[in-house]
Amino acid sequence: HFVEKPCPGGTLLNVNVPNLPKDRIEGSRFTTLGKRIYRDRVIQRHDPQGREYYWIGGDPPEHEAAEGTDFDALSHNHVAITPLKWRMCHGEDLRRYSDWPSIRVE
Repeated sequence: HFVEKPCPGGTLLNVNVPNLPKDRIEGSRFTTLGKRIYRDRVIQRHDPQGREYYWIGGDPPEHEAAEGTDFDALSHNHVAITPLKWRMCHGEDLRRYSDWPSIRVE
């Protein structure tokens, strides 16, 4: 099918396969991205030399398996195929922040 209907330029197919034996996989679905929810903690620590560093961690992420999402497909034993675009920078946002002052690194 990909020869007859190739992906548009700049498209990446994100493929997620359920962690199941092959005979239990029901098929595949084209999906949207589901929402993954992270509840991270940032902990300030000091190394043996007294230098400050930050440990980022937390509980395993949760997800919303709304109908039509990759999580929904996986939960129903389907391979999830999600077309993504490479360019994730949002030009309108760049213009919105163009007058912000420069960040100073010390």
